This record gives sequence, C-alpha cells and structure tokens, in this order.
Amino acid sequence: MLTHLKRSIARDATTIDSFVNEGLETLHDRPKTHEEIGSSYKKHDELNSKRQDIFPLYERLESKNKLLRSVAGGGHDQLVQLQLKLDKFESMMDSHVQMINEQKDVLKKNLKSRYETFLTECEKMKARWKQLKPREQDMEDEKKCRDSLKIVREREKEIQDMIKQKNKMM
Repeated sequence: MLTHLKRSIARDATTIDSFVNEGLETLHDRPKTHEEIGSSYKKHDELNSKRQDIFPLYERLESKNKLLRSVAGGGHDQLVQLQLKLDKFESMMDSHVQMINEQKDVLKKNLKSRYETFLTECEKMKARWKQLKPREQDMEDEKKCRDSLKIVREREKEIQDMIKQKNKMM
C-alpha cells in the first residue's frame, strides 16, 4: 500500500512538473510580431485552462504526501522543488499578460514611427515629382521626350517600392 502511494505521488508530481516546465518555456517567449502576440494570448489562455486542472491535482498530491508523512514518517523529496517551480510559474503567468501588453505598445510605437517615416518619404517623392515631372515643351524634342520617359519610369519604380512598404505596414 505504501509503495502504491509513493508511485501515485511520483506520477502526479511528474505530470505537474512536465506541465510547469512546458508552461515556463512557453511563458519565456517574447512575441515580436502582431501574429506572435495573438499566439501568445492564445497560449496564455490555454495554460490558464490547463492550470485549472493542475491545481486540484496538486492539492491531491499534497494530501497524499501528508498521508505518506504521517504513515511512513517522511514525504516525497520532489515536492519542495515542485512547489518552487509552481510558484515561479504562477508569478510568470501573472506577469505574462503585462509583458505582452508592453510588447504590443512597443510594436505600436515602431509602427507609428515607420508610418511617419513613410509619410515623410511620400511628401519628398511628391516634391521631387513636381520638380521633375515632364512638361508639354519637353515632349517636342525626341531626346527630351526620352529623358522624360526615363524620369517617369524611375518614379514608377519608386511608387511601386512605396506600395510594397505600405503593404508591409498593414
């Protein structure tokens, strides 16, 4: 009977330990993109729901260990370390959402900065176009017409690059 109790405690401790280790590994990841932030929220919710199953298991584990101590005179060795890991996990769960929100703010600031730079580049492009755009009198001479066409093609390439930049920001 004592052996069965020890095995049960060890099995439960292993289950809890593996959950906590996987959870800690997940909580250490710092999201860097919008998609990763969404994924982090989802992982946090999953961990939170699994945590609801783990705590009753941990309480039963403590009860079994208390019984083992009262019957055999000593408890299971892993439980002190497991309790420390579980406390660390709880602390990280509490700070994880805060870290995600901070990272989201950083991404917003970066995007805003990129957007403002993009607008500045658009204004510069507009000013260059006003200065260099072909005029009616440039179309009379073939050489001037070719030069004008070259300028238009260069501006078209710049516009395509700006469109790519805009799409990346979205």
